[in-house]
Amino acid sequence: MAKKIIIAILSLAIHLNFCLGQNSLNVSLYAQYDRGEQRYSGSWVYTANDGTEYALLGAFGGTAIYQINGPDQVEEVGYIPGPETNWREITVVGDHAYVVTDVSGSDHSMYVIRLDQLPQQASLVAEYDETFTMGHIIQKDIFSTDPYVYIAGTTETEGVHIIDVSNPSEPVEVGLYDPGYYIHDCHVSDDIMFASAFYNGFLDIVDISDKSDPQLISQIDVPDGKVH
Repeated sequence: MAKKIIIAILSLAIHLNFCLGQNSLNVSLYAQYDRGEQRYSGSWVYTANDGTEYALLGAFGGTAIYQINGPDQVEEVGYIPGPETNWREITVVGDHAYVVTDVSGSDHSMYVIRLDQLPQQASLVAEYDETFTMGHIIQKDIFSTDPYVYIAGTTETEGVHIIDVSNPSEPVEVGLYDPGYYIHDCHVSDDIMFASAFYNGFLDIVDISDKSDPQLISQIDVPDGKVH
């Protein structure tokens, strides 16, 4: 329940300007924190070993980390600066956050942020740029503890990079789905990846049981294109 509340908080914070003029159905604003920046993008949640939950937010100038103890108890406890951008995406595996951005000309790479010392500190422990720099999206299998992240929309290829993060300070690319056209986004469930070919107008369904050799199973046509 607490995780759902935090995700709702982040969604409301990001879209606040749009939501103010809308009616809500069975949803109420739990908390709000004004950092003074006008643009935000991705968000995620981290639960520490003691049960404390933290919200991570992709801000315009970096990754902000908030401890949320109640409606009036929202405190920023960490901030990792990065290139200024409207698009910063985050996921969490274990005790580390993984962050990418698709800002043009950026050398951002993938930031790896250690979280298990919160609320005292969060620290940047690695910057992975061996096989890509800019990345539009980063995903993981949210129902699994497998140590993999998936990055789409990169500079070096148009496909999906599969990164083993079992050693967070030394990520290793173990696979690449590179169909020869641009993959904009992806989602992973068990051994299946759903990869959106934004400009081509279809959804790829990919077998990733062998991370080193992803195989296309089938495609679903989306007539209007721009698949996410």
